[in-house]
Amino acid sequence: MTDPSLDQVFARLADRDGDAAGIYTTLAPLYRAMYAARGRVEGQLATVREFAPAATRTVLELGCGTGDLLGALGARYDRAVGVDPSPAMCRFAARHGPVCRADARGFTPRSADLVVLVGAVLGHVRPDDEARAALEHVRETLRPGGRVVCSVHDRRGLDGPRERSLTRTVEGYEVTQTDEQRPTADGEFEWRVTFTVTAPSGERRQVTTTTTLRAFEPSELERWFADAGLDVIETRPRTYVDGDGEDGRAFVIAGRRR
Repeated sequence: MTDPSLDQVFARLADRDGDAAGIYTTLAPLYRAMYAARGRVEGQLATVREFAPAATRTVLELGCGTGDLLGALGARYDRAVGVDPSPAMCRFAARHGPVCRADARGFTPRSADLVVLVGAVLGHVRPDDEARAALEHVRETLRPGGRVVCSVHDRRGLDGPRERSLTRTVEGYEVTQTDEQRPTADGEFEWRVTFTVTAPSGERRQVTTTTTLRAFEPSELERWFADAGLDVIETRPRTYVDGDGEDGRAFVIAGRRR
């Protein structure tokens, strides 16, 4: 089965209404079209390599999404395996390396040198008990001395609504992704994503999807790491390769299995 083209996605948008489409399911092709436009892959790979153990051979990427980072990890390390709960994302990621539709519970203890959870993956795991359990499973998956690299939204940067837009042209379509972040309660925020797609003919269609994510304060996530049996190596603001992104939106935390 081939992945839908933007022609097919545009046609489907005529039948979609509001939150009926999900960014990680029906709208996965649009998400992928925008993902690489931000320099994310290069920045994420640079961060992962900085914290990876010198003898790293096996890497597990949880929430691998489109698989672009997975492919970069596979080119750098002996074995990189992607994990994602979305079948649509798994289909994309499978082009870049081996992928499993699973979560942190599905892997053999002490089987990985490095576990990667970037792109706010942990913030998607709700409720808190499930997210804490995921970190415990990460620890069990790591070999002694193995490391985990994680990036999450920074709660300190969510003192009010925030919005940003990015536009690029893909396959002849102009695609604009507008993100709105609106804090709710207990560190959670509503992430509302609107895609506006303009066809070569000039016809325009729009769809919106909303999900709830968790943001963290660094000290809070450091405690979670400690409770899961992970020693924190470093916590710092997230940046991309060109320096863009150090705006208080997110931070990186790296830990080591005790």
